[in-house]
Amino acid sequence: MKDIRLFTSQPVAKFYDSLFLRLDLSFVQEPSLEAGLDEEIAYTKELLSVLEEGIAACGDKKIQDLAERIRGLLDTDKIREIRSKDDEDARFGHKTPTSTFYGYKNHLAMAEERLIAGISITPGGEPDGQQLPGLIEKAQKNGIEVTEVIGDMAYVSEDNVDACGEKITLIAKINPAAAAAAEAKLEEGFSFNKDAKMLQCPAGELAMRVEKREAKNGNQYRNYVFSKKKCEKCPLKGQCKVGKWKTHSYSITQAREKNRSRLEFEASEEFQERLKIRHRIEEKNGELKEAHGLGRADSVGLFAMELQMNFTAFVANIKRITKLIALAG
Repeated sequence: MKDIRLFTSQPVAKFYDSLFLRLDLSFVQEPSLEAGLDEEIAYTKELLSVLEEGIAACGDKKIQDLAERIRGLLDTDKIREIRSKDDEDARFGHKTPTSTFYGYKNHLAMAEERLIAGISITPGGEPDGQQLPGLIEKAQKNGIEVTEVIGDMAYVSEDNVDACGEKITLIAKINPAAAAAAEAKLEEGFSFNKDAKMLQCPAGELAMRVEKREAKNGNQYRNYVFSKKKCEKCPLKGQCKVGKWKTHSYSITQAREKNRSRLEFEASEEFQERLKIRHRIEEKNGELKEAHGLGRADSVGLFAMELQMNFTAFVANIKRITKLIALAG
């Protein structure tokens, strides 16, 4: 969040430096470097509130103009457009419909022995599921015989089922919305965000809401409605299906007969038993972040993040190999 602060709270703090002789105010505690975007926004708003009277009374036009500019940036739509002035590759991503993060995503392929066999690094707004074919290929190049893929609902799509083919079993549970999105063959750039459980557009924005409807022919479908305000100012609106339509919505027919065999497989004892070990990848991600500092980028740019991830994975694998040797001995 350091670079976001260059646009918001750091300039506000500079007001304070120029006004502190005239203001008898307690300085608002600055959030940590690990603070999320929501904390930074709340901090900046509180700081502006504390300094509001002093800014109005100071008579300095530059300070007053800067304060007004920052107030404008704190508008939710505008703040999400801000990117680091140093890191042009980092992007906003969604963990839930209401919470975001800023940076990158690290995607892992891991063998059953908990050794990392494939890595993909993307900006934060990229869909998870699109990385699966590349991760399978990387694992195979690293000598892993891939016969099974265990993951979450983000990895269930027509393209991924095709990538797995008949030789690789895809163990990933889907919900009805993800099943519909997987079967619909979404237009380029659209994806189902499994964390937020919502459709995501090419610009990385989530739909505001989803409406369940039934057509005259009896088919059920989901209508995903996007923000008209965001669509109208989006640079991709001329190329995007949603941006061109007045309703700013995207409809997806519910998965039916075609998906029944998949749902039957998910209900099987074999599927349920294998899915139980999916937590291992979450544990590995936790280890990389907590024990090896991967929760924060050491430098800027996608290439730097790739280097950090690869070195971190190498160290984690050496630790795991050492433990496996000790257990075998």
